[in-house]
Amino acid sequence: MRQLQLPPTATVLEIGCSGGPLLQRLRTVGYTDLTGINVSAPAIELAQACVMANVSVMDGANLQFADNRFDLVIASDVLEHIEDEQCALDEWVRVLKPGGWLLVFVPAHTYLWSEHDVVNHHFRRYSRQGLCTVLEQQGLRIERSSF
Repeated sequence: MRQLQLPPTATVLEIGCSGGPLLQRLRTVGYTDLTGINVSAPAIELAQACVMANVSVMDGANLQFADNRFDLVIASDVLEHIEDEQCALDEWVRVLKPGGWLLVFVPAHTYLWSEHDVVNHHFRRYSRQGLCTVLEQQGLRIERSSF
C-alpha cells in the first residue's frame, strides 16, 4: 500500500468544505495550494470570513476546474448527498492529476438508514464493497478502505 505523502505545494481540493475547518488545518500544517467548494453559500461565506481565500459555491457534480488540476481531492460526507453518483465521480476523477489521490468518506451500512438520512437529504448509504466497486469502475485503485 502506498502511503499518502504530499509536499506542501500539492494542489488540494476539498469538495464539501463547509466553513473550512479542514482547509484551515491543512494550511496550519503547511499546505499552500488549497481550494474548497460547497453548495451552500452561507458555508462559503463562513470559510471566507476565516480567511480562506480560494473557496467558492460550486456543485460537487459539476466542477468548474481544468482537467488534471489537483494532486488530492477530498470528499468527506458528500457523495451520499449527490443524486447522480456517477456524474460526481466522473468529475472528481477528471480533475485529479494522473497518480493523484481521492479520499472519500461516506456513511456506511444501509441497515442504519434512519430519519437522520432523510433529514440530511442522503440518497444512499454504502457498504464497503459497494463503494469500492463504484470507485474501481472509475479506474481508481483502492489503497485502503475501512469503517
